[in-house]
Amino acid sequence: GTLRMASVAFRKREDPVCENVKSPGVNFLCISDGGPIEEWFRSLGPMNATTQPWKRVLKDPRMGSAMLYFILFRSYDVLVVYAKSGPKLEYGSLHRLTTQMRSGVPTVVEAR
Repeated sequence: GTLRMASVAFRKREDPVCENVKSPGVNFLCISDGGPIEEWFRSLGPMNATTQPWKRVLKDPRMGSAMLYFILFRSYDVLVVYAKSGPKLEYGSLHRLTTQMRSGVPTVVEAR
């Protein structure tokens, strides 16, 4: 099968953005659209793997947008977290890193 990898990061324009890669055995997707997850989540198609409609997930106070991220993360085999740049370099990637690691998906971290 194909290894499905993704980077879910919303960066400033001046930051370098990763590139989608399709090669034999690896499909790497950069998700960097930005904005609220409910605006772009369905375009990626991960809800095919769940029985709950995404609008119901958003309305449920126990789930909400955090659950959409969890569903998104779990639809990949490996997640890649790039370090932020500038003043946020030292601590700014911590939240992104921990939320992706908590999904249980193996996570690769860029070190600077």
